Amino acid sequence: MAEGGVTSMIMLVVALLISGVAGVVLVDSWGGVSETLGKQRIKAEMDASTQIDFSGDPMNTIYDNTDPEDITFYLQNTGTSTLDTSNLGVNVDGISIPSSDITVSVLGGGVWASGQVVSVNVEDSDFTYSDGDEVKVSIVVMSEQSRGVKGADTLHGTLRLKV
Repeated sequence: MAEGGVTSMIMLVVALLISGVAGVVLVDSWGGVSETLGKQRIKAEMDASTQIDFSGDPMNTIYDNTDPEDITFYLQNTGTSTLDTSNLGVNVDGISIPSSDITVSVLGGGVWASGQVVSVNVEDSDFTYSDGDEVKVSIVVMSEQSRGVKGADTLHGTLRLKV
């Protein structure tokens, strides 16, 4: 009987040690999950506050057909986040335009804050469009970094070119 009590005591101590270690592992894992969920929530908030739309008439878009050809259109920040003018991606008729061939200028100067309009000039010597042609564009913008994350928005549309 005495041996059974000592064995039971040892088993109890081992079980308590194992459950204590398992508890520490679970608490540590929960901290990581909680942090990830918090970052995802902040990212979703930033994405929701990052929005753009065409400004002016996209069916009357300026096209300069002298070499190098360029297309100029206008975008408005319709969200609440300040957008990053140096981090704008443009795709014209399925072709990604290098950032070195994209010029973004805030009308009136300053930052691309909520409600502000920018002029976007896309240059490519391979453009071969004519007056009245329609091109499909996709534009990706990023917000300025806030709370460790950046928001993003994508705009797809059609531009009718006017020489």
